[in-house]
Order: sequence, then structure tokens, then C-alpha cells
Amino acid sequence: MVDRLHLLIGFCLVLFWSACDKAPQTTPMVISGTDSNAYGFFICNEGNFNWGNASLSFYHEGSKKFFADVYKPNNNKTLGDVLQSMEIIDSTAYLVVNNSGKIEMINPYTFKSKGNISGFTSPRYLLKVGPNKAYVSDLYEDAVWVVNLDLKQISGKISIGKWTEGMAINGNEVYVCGRNSYYIYKINCITDQLTDSLNVGYGAQDAGIDSEGKLWILTYGSSISSPRLLRINVQNFSIEKTYFFAAGTTPSRLNFSKNRSTLYWLNNGIWKHQCTDELLPAGPIVSASGRNFYGLGIHHEKGEIYASDAKDFVQKSEVYRFNSNGEELGKFLTGINTGYFYNRP
Repeated sequence: MVDRLHLLIGFCLVLFWSACDKAPQTTPMVISGTDSNAYGFFICNEGNFNWGNASLSFYHEGSKKFFADVYKPNNNKTLGDVLQSMEIIDSTAYLVVNNSGKIEMINPYTFKSKGNISGFTSPRYLLKVGPNKAYVSDLYEDAVWVVNLDLKQISGKISIGKWTEGMAINGNEVYVCGRNSYYIYKINCITDQLTDSLNVGYGAQDAGIDSEGKLWILTYGSSISSPRLLRINVQNFSIEKTYFFAAGTTPSRLNFSKNRSTLYWLNNGIWKHQCTDELLPAGPIVSASGRNFYGLGIHHEKGEIYASDAKDFVQKSEVYRFNSNGEELGKFLTGINTGYFYNRP
């Protein structure tokens, strides 16, 4: 599904020494869990809605090889329809396959399947909230799913009443974006109870905690509610600062630097903002210049920025690599509708 949000992390892709594309590897790849060079990063390619052509790409730092699809050749089956996001917890990678209503589990080194968790309506993001416990947001269920990771099954559901999107955790509190509402919601992840809500403007979609423990929310906006970026004090659950974007713009894909003191997002270009700045930046550090920027990720070790150009949402995406000042370093082709990046330590 082409992401309705035009919404985070991804992280470094291919360390090409020039701006030229290199042909991706097509053979299956297996990496030892003790391989000191196994560090790399995953690239989630949504594919086209209802086409069942989602794919998972991987770049292996040790060999400097880019693998266009590591799931299908290692499992002899396709991943499913719309790879929305992913998360690695302990020794398992959880691939959230939106339109297939499931979460595929793989070994993050061998890429072999470890089964799946089914029963979701349209899952979006997974967040670890406790030992063997995760929350999963959902596009159509108007709730947050509670998942037992040990049993590999849904164990409950927390009704929100709205489409749930990005999530962030601070201590025992989880903050959930209500994408088609004016609110974010606070859940106690020990009791799995909804405890509070806060009006942040329409269309909250991305959430994250900065280095000072402040909660940041990015909203999509509507025809009557300008999109905005908000800093929230989690101690008293109140808005400390609101930054307004121009009406008609569509900011998305909120990302943090490694030290979580700098924010990045897409809005017809790539924007960079220090968490302590009183005003929004005057302009992007990278202008779109005709490119259809769709996914965004930050390489936490190198500080490099990666943005995917989804082009017409049918052909393969092209990922651009920039330094922290916005200077282009290279580009390469990935899969269709590259939307999410995940760094594997």
C-alpha cells in the first residue's frame, strides 16, 4: 500500500565510493551471528497495494554488498503485501506487513523465517513495551494490539477509537498518535490501560523521545488544522512548544540523530532542526528539486541522511545519501516504494 501518511529510521544504505549505482546481489545470503562484520541495515520496500510485491533489502557493511531482497530467496516465498516497518528485539526481526494483516518474524542474520503473528487488521508499527511484550498500532482497528512475543500471538487490545500510528515509550508510559483525530493518547504499559489524552492538532503521526526526555510529535494537519511539530513535557503531559508549518504542506517521517538532540523530517525536501531551537529552520537542507521524497532515515554512526525518491510509486525507488549538511554523497536503486530504514547493530 502506498503509505497514506507520506510519513521514520532508517539508517545507512549502501556505502558506495561514487554516486553510481552498483548491481544488487541476487543470491541468498547467510551471515553468522558471531560475524564481527555483520553490522548492516535493512531497507523496507512497501511494494504496491494489493500487488503482493513487498521486499526487504539489506546492506552488509563487512562485504560492502547490497542485497535487493533477502526474504524471498531465503524462504522460497514472497513477504506479502505492503512492508510498512520493522523492529528487531533480541534475536528476532519483526516485519510489519500492513495489508497482509500480519507480522513476519525472521532471524536477522540468516533471514530465515521464524513464523508469523496474525490476526491484525492493518498493522503499522511495533514497539517493545516490556519483557516479551509489544504494542502494535493499526490503521483500521482503532486500537493498539497487545502482543505476547514469547507465545507469538495477540494477547489483547486497547481500544482508542481512532486510527493509531506512531508510538513512543518513556518509562511505563506509552504515547500513541491518533492519526485521524486531534489527540495523542497515553497508555500505562503495565496495566494496558488508556490513562489520558492531549489535543495536539489534527493528524498526529510520528512520535519520539529526545535526549532531555521530552516527547516530540509531528502532525499531518488538515484543511482546518495546520500541520505542526510539538514538544511535550511528559512529567505533566502538557505542550511546552508548538511549531506551525504552512497550511497545505505535508511534513512527515520524523527522525532523530544518534544523540537524539537533532530532528529531521520530510516536507518537500529534507529539514533539520535542533531540539533547542526556538524557531523552525528557514528552509530545508536538501530541496526536493523534482524528486518525490517518501522515506527518510539517519545513519547513527556516520550521521548521514538517506531519503528515498518513490518516483511514480510504481517503478523502483532511488535512495539518495547525504552528509549532515545536505551535500549529496551517492544514490542507488532499491525496491518499490521504499519507506522505512532500520539499522542493525
